[in-house]
Amino acid sequence: MIAVDDVTDYHGHFAAQLRHLLGRVPSSGRPRLTRLRPGASRFTLVDPDGNNLIFVRRDEPNSLEYGGSSRLTGLAKSIDNARILRDYRVDPRAAFRSLDSALRRPKANDQCEDRATALAWMIELASDAGAGARLPGLVEELQKMQLSGTELDSALAGLTDQNVVRRLHDGH
Repeated sequence: MIAVDDVTDYHGHFAAQLRHLLGRVPSSGRPRLTRLRPGASRFTLVDPDGNNLIFVRRDEPNSLEYGGSSRLTGLAKSIDNARILRDYRVDPRAAFRSLDSALRRPKANDQCEDRATALAWMIELASDAGAGARLPGLVEELQKMQLSGTELDSALAGLTDQNVVRRLHDGH
């Protein structure tokens, strides 16, 4: 663990360097960089040898939850579980299957925003999960939702490369 004053600057630096060297910011394999969600106070950089360097903001609150929240239910809980599988266990196949299963069994309290988020994540995970053949159907399902720009931005917020899914969604 590496304590720093501001994780955002470090994350931005590592993301820029990976993008420069590899043409993308990998979220699986080695090296990789976990996502830095808005308001988050930590991220992990995995080097080519598999060492995990966890950058934590010095004043990180003690009350943060990094997954497995007991307050979440339905699709929101499945998205949280998929995030853990994707970011910490580096298992895109399990993350994809988790979301796929949740979407096939909707719950009464599932929100439209969560459905859009789950579809966006599945689109991003499809190739790494060995489900590339499902990509056209997933894109079509997301397009049918006819999301506003703000809704689409929200659904894409947790992705490594929002532009890829945005281009697919827009049909480019």
